[in-house]
Amino acid sequence: MKVGVTGITGFLGSHVGKVLLNKGNYFVRGSVRSLQNSQKVDPILDAYNGMEDNYELFEANLKDKDSIFEFVKGLDYVIHVASPVPDVRKKMADEEVIRPAVDGTLNVLKAAHEFGVKKVVCTSSVATIQDPFAYKLMYDHEDFVDPDQVSVAYSKSKIIAEEKAWEYIKQLESENENPLQMSTIHPAYICGPVMAKEIEFLSLTFIKQIVTGGMPMLPQMSFGISDVRDVAEAHVNALEAPAGKRYVTSGDSLYIQEIAQIIKDEFPDQNFKVSTRVMPKLLAKFLCLFNPYLKQNMPRWGKKIKFDSSLAEEHLNFKARPARESIRDMVNSMIEKEYIKGNK
Repeated sequence: MKVGVTGITGFLGSHVGKVLLNKGNYFVRGSVRSLQNSQKVDPILDAYNGMEDNYELFEANLKDKDSIFEFVKGLDYVIHVASPVPDVRKKMADEEVIRPAVDGTLNVLKAAHEFGVKKVVCTSSVATIQDPFAYKLMYDHEDFVDPDQVSVAYSKSKIIAEEKAWEYIKQLESENENPLQMSTIHPAYICGPVMAKEIEFLSLTFIKQIVTGGMPMLPQMSFGISDVRDVAEAHVNALEAPAGKRYVTSGDSLYIQEIAQIIKDEFPDQNFKVSTRVMPKLLAKFLCLFNPYLKQNMPRWGKKIKFDSSLAEEHLNFKARPARESIRDMVNSMIEKEYIKGNK
């Protein structure tokens, strides 16, 4: 069976590819924006060393419909992980972030329909599950978010991309077209060991800020923790699981200060500048004037938001490992790959 993985050089994509290769019964075609980008490609070649006969890297860009169609041609399954990440150093209009995510997803689905792919598994997010007002403390696969309630463009891009994907699937069904099977995977904050070194990596940046003292005070907000290895396994298991499902893949929920405390506890001999001081709420409200992400999430202040992953547990054999293990393994890998400096 041939499986395409978009964004195979990314944090999650690299693990998805590795899970597929370790299964032994899949040939993997991974998309990369440029085969000439050694910073992206070389870590994948190292990570998949000895498996060269079972995978290939293919140059394709989500914004380029023709390249996506060439990538998908001849595949049995597609796992669509890639999603454009906004450059936080630049001020970008919402449409510059949202349009590539939506168009990229639809390009993959249209190509999959064109070439008779058996199933597409799309990476989504709990951003499409949990409303920004935190009306409740537990969310599951039946919850949807209205994009008009969301102010952060990246979150909105995930919501609209999933929305348009399901609309396309339903459109094919209503037109009596050849049906296309799809499921979506909804992880929370993804952490765990880093396999491939890359430039744009929001999960890593968050931990790096904590470790290096870039967050002297921590907002009193919680995250569901999703280990990248568990999420990757869920994607692969979804290939053979019931289609038409939204699978939430989140484990423990932790406040940011709890994440920081785990790092302090697990790495007492490192010269990390970890703070566990909680930011005063009044200061957070002031910072909302300058930080749209903080502003969007202020209703979550002081609430331990959790996610029900029972459907993924039932259909995908999903079992979240302890958050402490995920955070510890991520920091260790960041030291090993010199994202952060550790004591020798």
